[in-house]
Amino acid sequence: MSKVLYSVYDYLPEKLVKELSIYKGKAINEIRIRKGFPVKVLVGGKFQTINKIKPSAEEIEEIVLKLCKNSIHSYEEQIKQGFITSDNGERVGLAGEFVKENGKILTIKNFTSLCVRIPTVVFGVSVDFFNKIYKTKGGNVLVLSKPCVGKTTFIRDLCCQIAISTDKNVVVVDERNEIALKFSKNLANFNANVDFLTYADKEFGFTQAIRTLNPNVIVTDELISESDVNSVIETVYGGVNVIATAHASSVEDFFGRPKMQNLKKYKVFDYYVLISICNNDRIFDYYDKDFNKLCLC
Repeated sequence: MSKVLYSVYDYLPEKLVKELSIYKGKAINEIRIRKGFPVKVLVGGKFQTINKIKPSAEEIEEIVLKLCKNSIHSYEEQIKQGFITSDNGERVGLAGEFVKENGKILTIKNFTSLCVRIPTVVFGVSVDFFNKIYKTKGGNVLVLSKPCVGKTTFIRDLCCQIAISTDKNVVVVDERNEIALKFSKNLANFNANVDFLTYADKEFGFTQAIRTLNPNVIVTDELISESDVNSVIETVYGGVNVIATAHASSVEDFFGRPKMQNLKKYKVFDYYVLISICNNDRIFDYYDKDFNKLCLC
């Protein structure tokens, strides 16, 4: 059982923890908890249903309270964004009643369901790309995939390779506290050679990093908004490399999104890594800045 899954045990109901024990030794990717319905567990890419467990509203509320260490107020900024991140990097998506004032979200209450995303560390998943391309050439990298396929795992490992094998200053702008996992002793060198700006949005985090931490490389999570895109462009054209992720099933689909057009226009990224799943195996495809497919033979 992974250490990450054990940290999940800290805030889930004991009866659910007991049922999850049947998956010992298997990779659990996600746990879906909905009020009044059986819990679903994503194991090896397939959902399994735990019919014995149908959480009540009170039980879901208790999970949220434990995640917040009994202080909802301390986690208000995360809750407003629709998630809470545990100390060990599990992102728990929240569904419920959104409270708004003057068009702005104040909080979420009366939680109806939770989506627990369990991160993993796969050491060496980026080694081929790092050794054959990045180590000698550097550059800006965008990692694309559908949700839950391995984008964050890839950039975490790539960040680790850079931190251990080069003398570059690396700053992680970790908006959701998912990149730098605290549970693994194997990340000691990674953590010792990287600076972290946790829960900082990209606009603030990139600017703060450049002003105060002198990075050669900034690693960040999902590009979503026009503000994210502008921050990346300003950073790259200011001489700092960026490694980032985004949701897309292909490079073409990514650039079909209007907010992302300027990344293509200004040829911001030198390399694209597309991760997909085929027969439960991860497939890695690599492209250069002109979208020509690369062979890492």
